[in-house]
Amino acid sequence: MLFRKPVAVLTFTLSLTATTAFAVGMHADEPAAAASDSQPPAPGAASAAFVGRIRLLLVRMGIDPDGANGKSLLVWAGGLMSDPDWSALLTRRNGPGVSAFNLKTLSLTPAARLQVLKDFSVLAPYMPAGVFGGARLDAADFGKFLNALPPGGVAAFENLLDVMVKQHDTMDPAEHYSTAELLELENRFDTIAETASANHKIAALDGKGGALNGQDVAFLAGLIVDLPEPLRTRASWALLPGTNGDGRSYGAITRGVLDDPYPYLADMFDDRALPASLHERLPADGSRPLPFRRLTVEGNWVDTKKPGSPHPCRYVYANLHDNGVVAEVAERLADSGQTVEGPAYFTTNYGLVALRKQRVGFGTDWAPVAQVLDSSTVALGSRVPAEGEQVEFPVAQPSDDGVQSARCLMGKTQPAASIFPTLKGDAVDVTCTHVAEHGAGWSIKSVWLPDYGITLMTGVRNDGERRFEIKSVTVSE
Repeated sequence: MLFRKPVAVLTFTLSLTATTAFAVGMHADEPAAAASDSQPPAPGAASAAFVGRIRLLLVRMGIDPDGANGKSLLVWAGGLMSDPDWSALLTRRNGPGVSAFNLKTLSLTPAARLQVLKDFSVLAPYMPAGVFGGARLDAADFGKFLNALPPGGVAAFENLLDVMVKQHDTMDPAEHYSTAELLELENRFDTIAETASANHKIAALDGKGGALNGQDVAFLAGLIVDLPEPLRTRASWALLPGTNGDGRSYGAITRGVLDDPYPYLADMFDDRALPASLHERLPADGSRPLPFRRLTVEGNWVDTKKPGSPHPCRYVYANLHDNGVVAEVAERLADSGQTVEGPAYFTTNYGLVALRKQRVGFGTDWAPVAQVLDSSTVALGSRVPAEGEQVEFPVAQPSDDGVQSARCLMGKTQPAASIFPTLKGDAVDVTCTHVAEHGAGWSIKSVWLPDYGITLMTGVRNDGERRFEIKSVTVSE
């Protein structure tokens, strides 16, 4: 995923910068106010005293309090003591501290998160470069930063601190996103960002280990602000550490599914995850027992034009409820047998029909969940057509290639052991033709194994021809 590294840096920077801003800028070198048993000052006097302290701080940082930015900050500071949220923070016995300004702990509403990103996109170009590598600003650096801000930048700085104080814990605890939703976010954002970056070269992506600068961070924050909904809300949730309660970092969702696809398989490709209109037509749990819980087939796809360059692959079939429905994941393997960073293919199968399917990978290797729209298609999965019979049925939508249906011709029956010695029962040859809207098509040769309730691909013919050579079959009961 092209943008995993810079977006992770953006996340870290968002976590760091506001804390630094208050710790250094708002009360740098100021001792905590001593506790007093005397009568608290009148609100007007407290406000004036506070503004006086801020004025001194501005001078210490090299900011002219009578200049445009200094005046703006003092006007803003003048209203803080009369604001209940700010007043409660600033009059704490041991001072305000910095914890209230740590984005790592903030739980913000979508609107507040959007405001943070908008403000950050304005502020980032003026931040000292070191902050993006984790350096803390001293008072002089912070003064230079505030001096450099245009009028809109001062307002963005004030807005950023206001959001953190006044909307600290406003997120709805029920806000949560599924793995499928976050997969869509990661990969659609990556595609959008890669296209947008054609006119903005990011140093961290040049292959030379460059660091992000303020312009890069502003660009990334702005991309998130401009995302369509619901991606924008999901992105702000995933990027702000205090909001993302499960702690999964941006880019880790896709990587996690590819490293361990089985939880996602059980979650999204269990027949119980199907729409009610499909699920209610399926057999009851336990009504069609199969002789396995997990069946694993490993082998090589061999291109007849390049027989010396096989492509190792693993197919895993999961029998979740003994009702004839089988969840499947196909993974590419390296020669060592380990999975490679390529897409994985998930399917919910019932007989010859793929009720739901998805390709999961990085960027353009990701595709949305597709599923059969016509619930009557389920009926085909309940029977095995006779030899010589041709059946046609809708395929899951949306289809990458505009394919609407598949036509399958049932061939001869042979012993399953002829496919691989340890397989039991029969194997029925099946040839399915898929025709795309633009007219091009391809055919898939498979064997239907009724005893196991699965269809195993053995060959594909489109612009060339490939065949699958089985190396091992492992059955876990």
